[in-house]
Amino acid sequence: MQTRKVIAILAMAALVLGQSAALMAEEKPVAKTEPAKTMPAKAPVVKPATATQYANTVAVCACGMVFKPTADTKYLEYDGKQYACCTEYCHQMVMKDPAGAAKMAEDNMAKVMKPMEMKTK
Repeated sequence: MQTRKVIAILAMAALVLGQSAALMAEEKPVAKTEPAKTMPAKAPVVKPATATQYANTVAVCACGMVFKPTADTKYLEYDGKQYACCTEYCHQMVMKDPAGAAKMAEDNMAKVMKPMEMKTK
């Protein structure tokens, strides 16, 4: 009998705490104030997005390595496209033959993006 009373009291306390938290979280109206007229408001500057700004971006290097680009990642630009290089060494190698490296990067990307074939016995 005592455990039922304790459970009932705890349930009521949880209900009261939940309701009070909901009431405290409600937004209260804020008095509107006039903006300062000394300086005009400037529009925010929007920078164009680059491949290094996406959080979930992965890249495939010409050598076939799949990696996440960082701010230090070097890129090869060929035929209007950018190809990420996994290391400084790879960047030096691809700069010797940009056309070949771009083709290798495209081929490796196609291999990575190709769905895996399931083998049946």
